[in-house]
Amino acid sequence: MTESVADRFEIPNPITVVGDRTLRLDDTVRTLPVTTRSAEVVCASGNRYSAEWTGISGETLCEIGTAPPETTHLLVESRDGYRMAVSIADGLAGVLAFQKDGRPIGENAPYSNRFVAPGVEGARDVKGVSRIEFHALDPGTDPERLEQVEPDDDRFEAER
Repeated sequence: MTESVADRFEIPNPITVVGDRTLRLDDTVRTLPVTTRSAEVVCASGNRYSAEWTGISGETLCEIGTAPPETTHLLVESRDGYRMAVSIADGLAGVLAFQKDGRPIGENAPYSNRFVAPGVEGARDVKGVSRIEFHALDPGTDPERLEQVEPDDDRFEAER
């Protein structure tokens, strides 16, 4: 029997996944499989650490959100408005993690989840994810135009 997300941890804030259909993970969480992936995080400070991240795989997110076949990027947004565009290749290899090294992320942080993907530097990992959208960008379009990395108000909460 596959262990589900609900068997391992709670999702205190709903997460919306937007593709060909829109759903809230709090509505479907009991049916989602859990995956654990290793990833090295390289912080903006230059510090590096490897960890085991457990949660919902990028593949599962694409499946449940019915990502269109032409998807080139995942736009991952935190509850405080921070947004990062992640290539679909990195996104598929990533995980919407609720645990780090077997412990709930929220035990030691002011957020309960983090989107982590190999090949994506730590400063671009989104903490406190509230929304994931699938985008198809034309060749030559800069994905950074979709991002929000500076606060436009006082909503930015997570330590970055």
